[in-house]
Amino acid sequence: MNNVDNGSSPVASYFKYWGKAKKDEGAKGPDYHLLAYHSLDVAACGWLLMSEEYPWAKQIADQLGISVEQLRRLFVLFLCLHDIGKFARSFQGLAPGLSDQLVPQIPGLSYQERHDSLGFWLWRDSTSFQDLFAELFNLDRKQVKRLRQLDTWFEMVTGHHGQPPKFPGNVRLLDHFDQTDITAAIDYSEEILKWWLQAEDLTAFQDTALNKKLKQHSWCLAGLAVLADWLGSNQHYFAYSDHVVSLTQYWDEQALPAARRALNHARLDRRAVEGFDSIKQLFPFICISSDQI
Repeated sequence: MNNVDNGSSPVASYFKYWGKAKKDEGAKGPDYHLLAYHSLDVAACGWLLMSEEYPWAKQIADQLGISVEQLRRLFVLFLCLHDIGKFARSFQGLAPGLSDQLVPQIPGLSYQERHDSLGFWLWRDSTSFQDLFAELFNLDRKQVKRLRQLDTWFEMVTGHHGQPPKFPGNVRLLDHFDQTDITAAIDYSEEILKWWLQAEDLTAFQDTALNKKLKQHSWCLAGLAVLADWLGSNQHYFAYSDHVVSLTQYWDEQALPAARRALNHARLDRRAVEGFDSIKQLFPFICISSDQI
């Protein structure tokens, strides 16, 4: 990946976008966290949530009829793309002036739609996005549009705030994105797809029966995406970084170690089921008077 700022190579376009911005000006560290890095933070949490340490991957893979390895890889691939709506200049304008290394605000592009829906619309309406999949799978754009399973995956991961994204109506992407934003999103997505996508995945994407099963389990997978995003957004574990390194280096040296710490602290491991004794047993911090029982 030629995306390292070593003084001679140009910095990749997707490193000009923030994903998290500092809310407390007095807090230590950079003023923002690069969008690509936040995306990998969340994906790293998803990678671990789908490991053999937890039951979800095997249970869902068995019900879908695919391997655990393929499910885990596809889940992480699309988690890497869960926030592509933040490439919209309307979103970037929410925190203008963070750095001259970032894209500038564009007057007139106001943030009127949430970034989750913007990300889904980008996939659905950007011919450049569809051409990217077409090129990797040696298909034409119309064939890619017929891969409805891609819609299902994008709908699941862009709905990472607890509700599905809106479906596009009479939406113009350029009311929210500058053309350079779309190019940056495509550049980033190309890196991710080349990293995680495998030739066997085309067969899975073409399987209409699998898509039906995937839709049946979409709420469970969407819930895991919400959990991964919640964990990966914790600045206590995922410190903000504005220093450009390759995506793979950030994944190995920052995202995965931080994700392990976050999940260890979350204590999502299996627990023995205890019998119900009282409300006080379940919620010891609640004070209940005798007249409320």
